Amino acid sequence: MASNVSFTSPNHPIHNKAHNTSIPNQGQRSSQCLSCLMDIIENINISKVQRQVILGLLNSALAEDKVVHLLASHSSDSYHLLCVLLEMYTDDLNRQTAASLCVSLIQRLQDETLYQIFMERFQSTVQSMPSGDSLKLCLTVMSQLCEISSMYSEMLIISNGHIILALLDVHNSLDEATLNVFFMLLTRLIQVINSSPLLQGEETEIMIWKLLKVLTVWINTLHTCNMMLSCLGLLKECLVSERLAAGLLHSSQEHNVLMGLKRTILTKDTSLIIVGTQCLTLLLEKLKDPVHIRDFFNSDIAEFIFELLHSTCISQLESTLLCLLTMSRQPHFYEKCHAVYGIDSVLKATRETLTMKKFGIVDKCLALLMCFLERQPETIPLFLHQSWNFCCQLLVDCLHRDSQEITLKALQTTVSFFRPQHAQSPVNIKHVSSILLNVQNIFQQYFTTASTKLLDINMLTSIGDLAIAVESILQCNTTLYGNEKESIMEVRTQIKDLCQEWIMYVITDISGMLRDKKSFATFMACLDILVLSIHDDPNTLVKLFVTGLPFQLIAMSTELQPPDAVQKLMCQNLNNLCARTIKFVKPALEINPDCLIAGLAKLKWQDSSSMLHCAHRLTSHDEIVSFFTLIFLSYFLGYQCWQNVELHQFLELIRQKPGTFTLDTVVARAYVLLSAISQTDHCLVDDTNESVVLRQLEKLPIEFWFTLDVRIFHWSLLTQTRTQVLGSRLVEYWILNLQLRGTHPQSLVDQLDVTNKTILETLIDNQHFLFCLINLLSMNSVTTTVQTILLHCIKHLSLTCTGDKEIILFMESLFYQLLQEFNSVFIQQLTFEETILKSYLSVLCAMTTSPLCSSVDKTCCLKPLCHVLKLLTIDVNDLVVFSVQFISSVVVGLSVEDCNTVIPLLIKNDNFVSTLESYVTETNPLVSEHALAITAWLAINGKDCQTHHPVILPSHCLLRLLASCQATSLPILQLVHAALCHMDDVPTDGAVRFVNVQRNFLSSRIFSVSELEQIYIYLQQFVGQKNVKLRSEAICCIQKLMCLGQDICQHVIQQPWNSIMLETMLSTGQDGLSETDIELVYQLSSYDQNPWTTFSADSFLLALLNSDLTTELQDKAKAILQQIKHSNIGVDSDLLNVTQECMANI
Repeated sequence: MASNVSFTSPNHPIHNKAHNTSIPNQGQRSSQCLSCLMDIIENINISKVQRQVILGLLNSALAEDKVVHLLASHSSDSYHLLCVLLEMYTDDLNRQTAASLCVSLIQRLQDETLYQIFMERFQSTVQSMPSGDSLKLCLTVMSQLCEISSMYSEMLIISNGHIILALLDVHNSLDEATLNVFFMLLTRLIQVINSSPLLQGEETEIMIWKLLKVLTVWINTLHTCNMMLSCLGLLKECLVSERLAAGLLHSSQEHNVLMGLKRTILTKDTSLIIVGTQCLTLLLEKLKDPVHIRDFFNSDIAEFIFELLHSTCISQLESTLLCLLTMSRQPHFYEKCHAVYGIDSVLKATRETLTMKKFGIVDKCLALLMCFLERQPETIPLFLHQSWNFCCQLLVDCLHRDSQEITLKALQTTVSFFRPQHAQSPVNIKHVSSILLNVQNIFQQYFTTASTKLLDINMLTSIGDLAIAVESILQCNTTLYGNEKESIMEVRTQIKDLCQEWIMYVITDISGMLRDKKSFATFMACLDILVLSIHDDPNTLVKLFVTGLPFQLIAMSTELQPPDAVQKLMCQNLNNLCARTIKFVKPALEINPDCLIAGLAKLKWQDSSSMLHCAHRLTSHDEIVSFFTLIFLSYFLGYQCWQNVELHQFLELIRQKPGTFTLDTVVARAYVLLSAISQTDHCLVDDTNESVVLRQLEKLPIEFWFTLDVRIFHWSLLTQTRTQVLGSRLVEYWILNLQLRGTHPQSLVDQLDVTNKTILETLIDNQHFLFCLINLLSMNSVTTTVQTILLHCIKHLSLTCTGDKEIILFMESLFYQLLQEFNSVFIQQLTFEETILKSYLSVLCAMTTSPLCSSVDKTCCLKPLCHVLKLLTIDVNDLVVFSVQFISSVVVGLSVEDCNTVIPLLIKNDNFVSTLESYVTETNPLVSEHALAITAWLAINGKDCQTHHPVILPSHCLLRLLASCQATSLPILQLVHAALCHMDDVPTDGAVRFVNVQRNFLSSRIFSVSELEQIYIYLQQFVGQKNVKLRSEAICCIQKLMCLGQDICQHVIQQPWNSIMLETMLSTGQDGLSETDIELVYQLSSYDQNPWTTFSADSFLLALLNSDLTTELQDKAKAILQQIKHSNIGVDSDLLNVTQECMANI
């Protein structure tokens, strides 16, 4: 039928224009007479289709305000229309449309009479029950009205509640469709009752209890799925109220709501199971009476709920887990051993959902498991052995996930899992190790400094709790039987490492991370594990103190006010931390643990930055000792707590307290260290107060205030006064405690630990320190150690401070002091301690050869030299060696006048002469070099000396020494030169006499011709040396050879290697030629053989340009130039011309 057709009724031929209206219908509008439509629909003979169209038009018309006003002004028409519509219940299609039209009519007109007409019809229908369809229509209209507005629900309950009671009485006679509509109406009424306390009247109570009784019957008797779902929907609304939930358990003696719900979840229908478990969850949440709760669990419904976990339906799993979580929060759940029965089902469900990556369900499974683990009574074991292992492996897998939420829940669950009551005996330690490994990876992933993830305080706390839980398991030996010792040690190491990383991370922002008492307690327990596990790991202890941890913990404890047990644990941890750290402080402090713990418990302050505030509050012995222990260790290990000014003021306040220095070793030692630190900038020294402090410290044994800290050494040795009172004792005590294995200065630094090495490097140029060492040389117990340190210091200063005038001055003063000490040893002692003398001599030798003492007048050494001569009678090899070395270092620098005085003194000493003769041929190069130096000095300066016992030096010894000596030894060249000078006229006097023992008379020539030829061969290696003295001495020897006769002169000139020797010599003299250089070149070039090569000639010209020549040498140089000019070598002509021009202009 066309949508724009106008319907007219034959019974209504005349149409009132007021009744005509434009009605929208299927996107178009058509003009219809409202009276005609109402007349037509009343006709029972029209077709169903036509009736359906007319109803649709009327429904559309009621949406028009004009129609609503028309019907309101003609109320009889609206009453009549309602009555007509209420008769249309026979056909399902028309019945639904008629119900909607009735609802629109009542709702739009808001006519109370109209509503009363409907309610009268509803009541009469219920009373007469003429037809199920008629009741169904009324229920549909009423349900829709209640759905539109709670006002209709309230009026129905208050004014017409008897209708609902009547329907409940005849509920058995209602068909399924009618009952389904009735459920919808009841559901809406319960919603209004639960939300409106004013509706709680007597009649309402009767209706409610009647409804609960009938609802219990329905739950247990309905069979179809749709009916059960509608009934469960009604039940869910009832369970919103605690009163209704409790009433449901005892509303019927024949039927039980729990049995009905159990019947529901056993239907295998997923929808019913989901809604049924939701109802169980609501029911248990609302039950408060212990009797009702006991009745709930006596039904054993929990066992059936666990079976629902064997499903892959996510919605079913979610509702089931929520139900079980609600149950698991009740103690009766565990009394019935439901957790023991269902633990395997929960673990399997977790495993399946983890495999499916349904992390939302995994989270609920872990929450349920954690509830089991936390609430299961200790007297009832939760796990069988295999279940424990399965759970452990499952937690390992959960901790390996990328989901942060799952990781956090898994961590919290694992903490509960490792409670001692759940541990199996024995525990599979490898599973525990796997969990710890994953937790370490989690920590690295989420809480490294390079991580960009947001910090989760809960996760951080859970990691700490996990370490604590695992440690508690390891404390029980019975749980570890059957495991390998190595595996157990590996787990202990993992716990220690995890605690250390965790603690060091928390310390970076301790106030931000330890925000409550729970996290503070966790930190204390982890710190306890770490401190007790540290045995020989000073680095970790230092790290903890350097962060200022003790002061931060005390301040936080004051702020958070943790329980007494946690406060006690904090004091115990700090005590253990101090006790273990003190082992690495030299010397170790002796503290009273009880005194320290008692004092720590009393230390409270909010502002840990105010030392003055603390100083005023320190009153008792325990408090002072505790505070000084913490501050001493912190400063000693590098934690700078306060500014020096405030530290200095604090010490002044403490000093004024009676008995500060006699109170305890810790106090005195801390006071000295802090004083040294507070005065490092040299601007806080108070001479008056310092003198008082020094007098008090002078009375104490050094063990009371000594600390192996470079700052104390620096402070004590800064002034003369401090050095006399403290510094000298400090250095002596330090030396006594040094363990040095050798006396070689080069190995000294390698033997020292870091602290001692730092002290030595800091004091190495401190004059007070060096003077203290000089004074300690005479102590037999430490003389070797002092000698080693002094040699190291002298060597270092000689290499690095040669231009420092201040260092040179105090080194000279030190040298004079050393000579005086050495002299006093001979004066005061009748018998000589060989070790002490050797130490003195080694240091004296080092200083006499040091460039820092080069300007010292060596005449001051003459008296010690006489003492050293006495030592030659002692048959101790090392002592004689040092004696010879000292004599060598002294005599080489003497003036001619002093030489004339000293040489007779030496030569008259037969021990000296015999020792010198034996040491000249010594294989030890250090010894032979000094002996040769003395012998050469005697040969040069003792020519006129008259003695009956000169030093006899055979020629073959000279040749052997010349052949084997290094190319840097000057004394041997000086001796050869002296011997060559005596070739023609062998002297019968002098301090040194050269002889040829292979001949029968002493007056024979010292060297034969063949020996002279060998000497020339040996001398070539010295001619090319850069050392001017060495090269000049070698040239002098060659020149002397050439003067010893025609034969040897020809031999020298004719050697083919002369040109090479000349090249080498001239190449080393580019900075200028010496007199001996020019003399040798002149002599070699004066003979017929031409020694020149292109290279040697160019080298000579370059060197000549840089030389400063006397008049005599200028003539010889010009002669050499002429020879080069007329030679056939390819000399650089430009260079030759320039050189000649320069020589001509001189």
